[in-house]
Amino acid sequence: MEDFKAAFKIYSDGSDILTTDQLSKVLTRAGVRGNADKMLNEAQAGGDKDGIDFLTFQTMMSRKLASGESRGDVERAFKTFDWKGIGVIPLKDFETQLTTQGEPLTRVELQEVMKVCSGDDNMFYWKKFVEALYGQNS
Repeated sequence: MEDFKAAFKIYSDGSDILTTDQLSKVLTRAGVRGNADKMLNEAQAGGDKDGIDFLTFQTMMSRKLASGESRGDVERAFKTFDWKGIGVIPLKDFETQLTTQGEPLTRVELQEVMKVCSGDDNMFYWKKFVEALYGQNS
């Protein structure tokens, strides 16, 4: 998933390894509950004790997200901003929410999200984002 690649690249500072502190920041930013030390120890079983590589990170985050908020929960959250119910949110509105509410995203993080799910029409395609997180709806 592109969003996992972007998160790994941003938080690992371009390194091939994500440390415990960096993983903790990813979890906090993503709103995922978990102990980074414990997660890293479980993921490392005989591996590099300094951190985890991208493949391990992707697998771990996929499992963690799958056990977290459901697809329906995420869709309901986006629908509060999608007044017309068409799967898009005005980019400016979405950007304002991501940079001012909760734990605000940095400009770099925001740009990574926008690369994946925004169009030339200044709209954020939240249904595309949900599909990137959870896969195609069957």
